[in-house]
Amino acid sequence: MNVKMLVTANYAEVMSDTGRMNILGIAFRIPATHFPITYPRLYLAMILEGNITNYAVEKRMQIRLADEDGSIISEVVGNFVMPAGSPGIPPLKGMVCEFNGLVFGSPGDHLISIDVNEGELEASTILQVYRHGT
Repeated sequence: MNVKMLVTANYAEVMSDTGRMNILGIAFRIPATHFPITYPRLYLAMILEGNITNYAVEKRMQIRLADEDGSIISEVVGNFVMPAGSPGIPPLKGMVCEFNGLVFGSPGDHLISIDVNEGELEASTILQVYRHGT
């Protein structure tokens, strides 16, 4: 299993009928005029690619958002099942996680990490929160 895509955005959804993903406003940086700042809503969109050995098996995923000091700002844990692929085509799973009311205490590089089955798959992305204006 591997990560095909991992991005933060202003909005994201996976269409239940087609499995297609819609993403609006990919957000790598969040400007703030003061700290702490409460960011009302942030989405983490990801696409996982499986293989023939890991479909139709329930997996546990942990998502963490941490500040530069490693303090956890938010944590989400849930289960998912990788769908079966087609002959010659690996299975793909699009997923979205919605974070509400995130409080960023200071500017810096914030790490968003995912962990599937305690180390089976690990990936991360950086969300930069920076001071903008006065």
